[in-house]
Amino acid sequence: MTESWGRRARALLPRIAAGGFDVDVAALMTGSQLSKRLLLLRAAVDQAPSAVGAQWDRLAAVERQDAAAVRDVLSYPTVGIWLRRCLVAPRDPKAPWGYFGTLVRRAEEAAGSGEPAPWAAGRLLAPDGPVLEDRDQLRDPGLPQRQGGLRPTAPLDAEAVAAWGAVWRQGATLLRAVAPARADEAGTLLRCVVPLVGVADPERSATFADAFGLILTTRPRGAFDAAAVVVHELQHTKLYAVADLLPLHEPDPTPRFLAPWRHDPRPIGGLLQGLYAHVALGEYWRDAARSLPPEGGRERAAREAVRCREQVGAALPQLFGEAPLTGAGRTLAAGLAARFDLMDR
Repeated sequence: MTESWGRRARALLPRIAAGGFDVDVAALMTGSQLSKRLLLLRAAVDQAPSAVGAQWDRLAAVERQDAAAVRDVLSYPTVGIWLRRCLVAPRDPKAPWGYFGTLVRRAEEAAGSGEPAPWAAGRLLAPDGPVLEDRDQLRDPGLPQRQGGLRPTAPLDAEAVAAWGAVWRQGATLLRAVAPARADEAGTLLRCVVPLVGVADPERSATFADAFGLILTTRPRGAFDAAAVVVHELQHTKLYAVADLLPLHEPDPTPRFLAPWRHDPRPIGGLLQGLYAHVALGEYWRDAARSLPPEGGRERAAREAVRCREQVGAALPQLFGEAPLTGAGRTLAAGLAARFDLMDR
């Protein structure tokens, strides 16, 4: 990552800490993540078997013809998962280098310079996205949720796709009505949703640092939950992007901080992630409670807003004690504290 991305992140950090999202923040996050992908791809190819070089040359030819097509393909969230796996052991026969050929064909197809690529595209959850990604072979980043039996679904049938699309459109409509800035954020950052399934279908969702723009989730029960998943998980996405550019805390993996939204203590990085997400989640529920009629779910939204506020109130003071924060981390903490003061207003 270049030093200029870090300077831009430092300049925008107070705005990000305050929950703001605009064209400058969007450009920082999407641009820096693409830069990261390009650096990782070059590093991976340099260590790959020699045959991979021919694929690189094909991609370079497409880039000369249509750079935007290459950027779009390389920015797709599952590409980050693929790169991480290749970099672990680039010359291992099991490294998924065949996927690189698929990416090159996608870029050629998008640029109009090759035959249609033989890959199964995801289906749009709404007219303006995101994609319901139930087919990409790299859609599983290695889920810790497997411990609870959760895993990505097999490709969905038409009935299941329709059910996902219906609840997602309802959630998008609700989010646009009660928190339009969050809806704009989702429209910019969220590219695909990986459906999860488990034995008991618990309500779970996740994001991963290597897969910027991807959310994994069980199917939300309704509009409120769909919107909440988007708000919650995109905060993790944003903070992962920031942490790639600015260290927010000193290295300390010790799980010693209270996180009321979990049953186990968290390290400082996990606490920051959880607080950033739950402050935004509380703001969403507060805004829903303010704007919805009584028969439209106001009571539930008010209860959820109180729950989030209480959880944040219990966890936030830890950032101002012995938490090993950097200067950037303290800026983030100050922004979260200011937002917490407004959560019940």
